[in-house]
Amino acid sequence: AGAVGERFVSLGDYVTTSFRLTTLQTVDPQRASFRVPERYADRLRVGQRVTFRVAAAEDREFQGVAGMFIEVRLATDVRPDAIVIPEDAILPLQGADFVWVVQASQASRRQVQLGVRTPGFVEILSGVVAGEQVVVGGQERLQEGAPVAPTVVERGLD
Repeated sequence: AGAVGERFVSLGDYVTTSFRLTTLQTVDPQRASFRVPERYADRLRVGQRVTFRVAAAEDREFQGVAGMFIEVRLATDVRPDAIVIPEDAILPLQGADFVWVVQASQASRRQVQLGVRTPGFVEILSGVVAGEQVVVGGQERLQEGAPVAPTVVERGLD
């Protein structure tokens, strides 16, 4: 029992008994297969919650329901107090990473240590504290102590 998946031949194609014609997808129960990097192996356990999204419903998150191409997210570590900034604020320079921070309406360059990256964002392990404003545009025109008039841009995380 199932549903026909990907078709490998078209009408009129010459086939033999060794040709793969199509795939058969299990409908109930549905399964998703994905790989987890070995460095996270010690954080995995049986029964751990896995969430995923499908391209056809980007704003919804599913648990254990599929049927389309999926993007799987496996939470191996949750740090609710992590400092996360837009990755376009990071300036790599001579093997180190820096950000420009606004302090008393002046620019101040800080070396930072990066943590986990997600699309568009990066965790800061040291160098910036929660609540500080980081510059995400015009960094090439800044110098230490330069006056700045920031425009605050709020960016949400998924």
